[in-house]
Amino acid sequence: SPYSIVTWTKVSPERFSLAPGEEQEVIATITAPTDAAGGHFGSFVFSTFPGSKDKKVTSVSQEIASLFLVRVNGPVTEKLILKDMTAPSYAEFGPVTFNLTLQNKGNVHTKTYGLINVRDMFGKKVADIVVPGTNVYPNAQRVIKADLNKRFLFGTYTATALMYYGAQNQSLSASTSFFVFPTKIAGIVLVI
Repeated sequence: SPYSIVTWTKVSPERFSLAPGEEQEVIATITAPTDAAGGHFGSFVFSTFPGSKDKKVTSVSQEIASLFLVRVNGPVTEKLILKDMTAPSYAEFGPVTFNLTLQNKGNVHTKTYGLINVRDMFGKKVADIVVPGTNVYPNAQRVIKADLNKRFLFGTYTATALMYYGAQNQSLSASTSFFVFPTKIAGIVLVI
């Protein structure tokens, strides 16, 4: 990726051995080129290697990653687009899941957060769903999920998302509608 910091980084020491209970400090150095600007990202991944090369020995290996988000001074463009907001058009019961599709057209990672307001067919507020802060990387698209955690719903509902992002607290909004009707319960009641 043009936003990767992989060529900017050095780790010291690159390899080391640890006895049980022992710790090791690792220094990660990130050196940005002079012509770099905007947001960049990467991660340092530490892996374990088996101590024995004997083919009859079983070992477990694991990896630990540390994510780095780097913002370099210079021309920065924060431009996030809320491409789509969807919900199932029909549901028999809740919970109802909303999908917000965000696309970052800027050159810096941008954190977005907000609220989804759900109203029934009479305009009465049913719920406010908090959408926690989520990073969207440059030139990338991300789907954020949020749930209306109510089991029994009936009728047509409208959900409106109001999202904020960036240093200037810019706003984005989108709406969608969905219908909830307990078909099986209604069928049982009708038969009775």
